[in-house]
Amino acid sequence: MSDAFDGQTVDVVSLSQDGTLVRLYIAQAGEWTGSDEQLVSLQEKVNSYLTFILDGQMGREYPQAAGRSWEIVIHCQTGPPDARTREFLELARRGVQEYGGDLVTKID
Repeated sequence: MSDAFDGQTVDVVSLSQDGTLVRLYIAQAGEWTGSDEQLVSLQEKVNSYLTFILDGQMGREYPQAAGRSWEIVIHCQTGPPDARTREFLELARRGVQEYGGDLVTKID
């Protein structure tokens, strides 16, 4: 079984209860391995989310999201990421912040 993320889809888009923040979720259901394949696919997934947001597609598909603050949420369903993935996520977070959003990790 592959530990790669599907970079072609946006998993979930939601609006915060107070309506001020758009959250775009990346669902992680498999084990964190820190493999090259997993990290490259995660990078591709984050990049596709950024494209979705920055090219205006999010606003076209979800008009209520237009003009709102946003964050990408890595939803960890099998525990915290491994050390290599945590390092990648910190770098990715800085990159996402340069575009005006944030990248956060939610661990179940």
